[in-house]
Amino acid sequence: MKNIKFYLFTFVVASLAFAGCQEEPSSAETNPEENGAVIQDADVVSSDGMPVITGPDGLISPQTRSMLENLTRDYWYIEQWVEIKQQKRDRESGEANRGRWFNFSMDGSVTAGKLDKEDDKGSWEYEPKDAHLVLNLEEQGNMEFSLKMANDGRVMLWVGTERYNQNNIQLKLENYVEQMNEMPQITN
Repeated sequence: MKNIKFYLFTFVVASLAFAGCQEEPSSAETNPEENGAVIQDADVVSSDGMPVITGPDGLISPQTRSMLENLTRDYWYIEQWVEIKQQKRDRESGEANRGRWFNFSMDGSVTAGKLDKEDDKGSWEYEPKDAHLVLNLEEQGNMEFSLKMANDGRVMLWVGTERYNQNNIQLKLENYVEQMNEMPQITN
């Protein structure tokens, strides 16, 4: 009886794992330069005035275009800031930075602040090849993060890179239409 339960459990887990598998994209889809493939519906952009660093062909994929449209929409508030210092999570940094926000413009400018107060400004660039967001702020200085965005464009995750020695920082940001004077309570 134990063997039957074990095999049944193994079968269910394997079935679920198989159902969750997706076909891997071909190398031509992941690397358009191989085999002469072309990015479908790609936009050609000029690097002048555009905060996107592209390769020599100047193409932006539809996914990058969508991400840029979401990024430059409304305000991005930091919901969670996780910083690891000497193998421990720094909770004070998390509390101090919750409620900070960024407002990105398609012209490459950015304003930043906390709750309903603006306190910094600067510029930003996005590198689609590595999915890196680079911020150059007057008060906070230079920062670089690896960026991941939810498909609906409402939540982003930023992971600090080694470029400015921020690889111990991770942020969760949410998109809000307007500035707030207090943050909603965390429910999870």
